[in-house]
Amino acid sequence: MQSSLSPLIEEALIRDEFVFHYQPKISLLNGKVSGAEALIRWKKADGSLVQPNDFIPAAEESGMIKKISLAMFPKLIADLVIVQDLRSRSDYLF
Repeated sequence: MQSSLSPLIEEALIRDEFVFHYQPKISLLNGKVSGAEALIRWKKADGSLVQPNDFIPAAEESGMIKKISLAMFPKLIADLVIVQDLRSRSDYLF
C-alpha cells in the first residue's frame, strides 16, 4: 500500500497540501512557551487530514520525505519570521 501512495504524495506536493501544525514546548521552570515542534500534516483540498502514520512511512520508503522536507522549509522560515515579529512585540507569548 505504501508504494501506491507515492503518486498521491507527489500530487499533494504539487498542490501544496502539506502544512505545519505546531506543538508548543512549555518550560517547566516558568510555564512559558520555550519553543515548538513543527509537525508536517497532509491537508487535502477538501479539508480532511491524512494521518501521519498513513503517509510518512510511505514517504520515507519512497524517498519522497526529502522532497516534502525541502518544500516545507520556506514555510517554516516564513512562520519563524512571523513568530519573531510577534515575540518582539510582546513578552506575554514567550
